[in-house]
Amino acid sequence: MMKGTLIDPFARKITDIVVEPGLQAIYDAITADTFCCVTISENPTSWHRNVLYLDDFGRLVDPNDQEYFWYGDFPDPLCGRGLILGVDREGESVDCTVEAEIVALAVRWGNKKLEVMR
Repeated sequence: MMKGTLIDPFARKITDIVVEPGLQAIYDAITADTFCCVTISENPTSWHRNVLYLDDFGRLVDPNDQEYFWYGDFPDPLCGRGLILGVDREGESVDCTVEAEIVALAVRWGNKKLEVMR
């Protein structure tokens, strides 16, 4: 089991969760069939980093059925649910090192009127 943080723009909630190891747990958490990753934090003294997993096709969903959020200083809106997990030196998922309360300070919610490039 791994500790993760789920960003749910549909419910506008950020929660600490526990997920099983493996790809299917990521797909299930973000309710997607494919995903992409955004590195959101790195520890300069180790290989551990936190990664945000997102629906790879989130921008292709009808904007009336999608929700958005911004994370930190990332320049683009992020679509759908996001799952933060840690990644080790070998690229394996491990516990994330950021709590939901800290993530909440970095998240801004979007709205349905957001213009999305297709």
